Amino acid sequence: MKKDNPRQTKGTGWHTTILSPPGSRFIWLVILTILILSFFDLIGWITDRSPASLLSSWNISMQMATSLCFIISATALAFIHNSKPGTLNSIVPKILGLTVVLAGLVSAIYYVRILMTGNEPSFLYNPLTSFILNEANRMSFLTAVNFILIGCILILLAIRNTWSSNTAHIIIIPLVIISYMVPVSYILGVQNFHGFLGMPAALNSGIAFCVFCLAILFIRPETWLMRIFYGSLSGSAMARRLLPGVFLLPIIIGWLRIKGEHLGVFDSEVGVMLVALTYTICFLAIVWFVARTVNRQELKRKMFEKELAASESNLKAIFDATKESIYVFDIHGVILTANITAANRLQYSVPEITGRHFSEFLPEQLSQTRSEKMNYVVETGKPLQFEDERDGISFQH
Repeated sequence: MKKDNPRQTKGTGWHTTILSPPGSRFIWLVILTILILSFFDLIGWITDRSPASLLSSWNISMQMATSLCFIISATALAFIHNSKPGTLNSIVPKILGLTVVLAGLVSAIYYVRILMTGNEPSFLYNPLTSFILNEANRMSFLTAVNFILIGCILILLAIRNTWSSNTAHIIIIPLVIISYMVPVSYILGVQNFHGFLGMPAALNSGIAFCVFCLAILFIRPETWLMRIFYGSLSGSAMARRLLPGVFLLPIIIGWLRIKGEHLGVFDSEVGVMLVALTYTICFLAIVWFVARTVNRQELKRKMFEKELAASESNLKAIFDATKESIYVFDIHGVILTANITAANRLQYSVPEITGRHFSEFLPEQLSQTRSEKMNYVVETGKPLQFEDERDGISFQH
């Protein structure tokens, strides 16, 4: 199957800098950020004093099992990003990805069992799983789901072919949604989301997941998903411009509504109306922006077509004004076009000779000689001058 090239670049702009070989430092920076966030909390748990919880007004830090899974995932991503061929770079990330899947799966099954029966599952007392499911170490349900998705993505990326990369970027869609909603729920103060089933997902976990999603997306820019945002066409450029607003505007609008209601500036009904009005204005602004951009591109295209038509008209005038015969052939000897002088000498019009093989207008022996000359030019790519004779007239070519 076709191998991926994670360092392939095209187009221009900031996205090209990120995805170019020197810009691969961005991927390493993401991996380093995840490791720092994870070790930051891991050291806190070991010393029984979490630095992250001291810096956070929400006083919620990353669980130990979560920190370890992030370290394992970042290590696997480092192996995947190292594009040098080798068994180590292929097998190690798959093993690490499978480890993360199992850790997330055990935690998710625990929560599902509690939700359905109200009792702790029997495997809680297994020495292998008791560390992961211990109350002090246990990751939240949303974190467990995310690690299941991340583990699957890491395994697929480690396969290093087009199908697996495209599949990985399908799986990343729910991962992006959950990861994005964790910090958003903290910003908006919606604890019911990140505190699902009584075990809240930490803010720094949500940030680490978001950063991890960026690394997964940028490490494979050739997939069906990233081509839309990474291409050099006008649609891709427009998508890149609109993307920040798509993520930021709903947060800003939602935060203003919640703050307004808490401060008593307006009640809930007025808040809903104001949000609807704000979104309407924002959508109108986006429609105006898109229409203006498309119009500019259309004007540029029409100007280019007009200039091209004028250039072709000038070239055709010069082409037909020449008193020598001029033919344009394809590599098989079929006439693509000719000037009026050439057509008149054959006693045909230009449309009548276009699309026909030049041998139809020459004697057999002369046609064979010129075919040999043409084949030489096609095979060598070198110009050739020669002379032949027809009807007692010598022709220079």
